[in-house]
Amino acid sequence: MRENDKKDVHLSRRTTLWLEFWVICLAYIAPPLITQLVPRHAFGTGAMAEVARSVTYFGECAVIIFIIWRSGDGLSRFGIRSDNALRFACTACLLLVATLSMVMFFRHLPSFPLPRLGAIEHRGSLGMATLLLSLIAASASEELIFRCYIITRLEELLGHRYYAVICSALIFSMVHAFRGSIAIVGAGLMALLFGFVFVRTRSISPMIAAHSLHNIVLSLSI
Repeated sequence: MRENDKKDVHLSRRTTLWLEFWVICLAYIAPPLITQLVPRHAFGTGAMAEVARSVTYFGECAVIIFIIWRSGDGLSRFGIRSDNALRFACTACLLLVATLSMVMFFRHLPSFPLPRLGAIEHRGSLGMATLLLSLIAASASEELIFRCYIITRLEELLGHRYYAVICSALIFSMVHAFRGSIAIVGAGLMALLFGFVFVRTRSISPMIAAHSLHNIVLSLSI
């Protein structure tokens, strides 16, 4: 293949990836921002509402995994692979401790009230189970989109892994802006931490576990 042909192929791939990137960002990020303008109870607060949210989140996971698989770049490049059990446990625990430490720090700042993720009090066993399922599904969806897809794609498009992490963290903060200033700062710091660990380990499973436990602990404690 001639040099000019190689350049044309490279340019075509970059154009396609940028287009794919922005379509996915709009498809996955804009709807949550729009729906937050409507009170949560407008979609229902019972077990069936949480099940519906879980189905939506797991559907997002399936779609993003399909897009990654369809790209032909390999699932492992995006961090979707089996992991050593010990490394998985250690990474997940360290991430959880770090994020909960940030929460404890912010709790001592009276000007920054913590957001409510969907507290578990006054729920029956079915309500608790469906809420926990919803939190796990939401965490998996966010990790697959923001860490697996966005970081990996931006690494190629921007040419630098840490630029990709920073951009992903900025987008992640914007998605949580509706929860207030504490969420913008907290989500940004969490995204930076998770992003840096992800590009070092290239494994998404500890991120999903830590993110899920983080959200569950917040729901139990707020």
